[in-house]
Amino acid sequence: MADDSRSESPRHAARLGPAHLNHALMYGYDHERGGLYDSGEDNKPASCKDKIWWSQAEMLAALTEVLMQAPNATYETVLKRLLGFVANHMADPSDGVGSTP
Repeated sequence: MADDSRSESPRHAARLGPAHLNHALMYGYDHERGGLYDSGEDNKPASCKDKIWWSQAEMLAALTEVLMQAPNATYETVLKRLLGFVANHMADPSDGVGSTP
C-alpha cells in the first residue's frame, strides 16, 4: 500500500496551493469572461472549455485556502471576479441562491 500521508498534510497542501493555482490561472482560467474551464492536458490550454459548477467550487475553495495563508492581490482579484462569474452565470436566483437583477 502506498503512503498517501503527504497528500493529506495541510503543510503540503499549502506549499502546493500557489503552484496549482498559478497553473490553473495560466492554462484554465478565462481571463476575458471569468470562470474556470473544466479540464485539459498538463501544461497546455484547456481543451474542454465548459464551465461546470464543480470546477468553480474547487477554484473558490483553493483561492480561499491560499488567501487564508497569506494575502495576495492577484488571487484576491481572481476570487472577486470568480465570485461575480458564479453569481451572474451559475447561480439560480429563482431558488434564493445568487443575485437578482
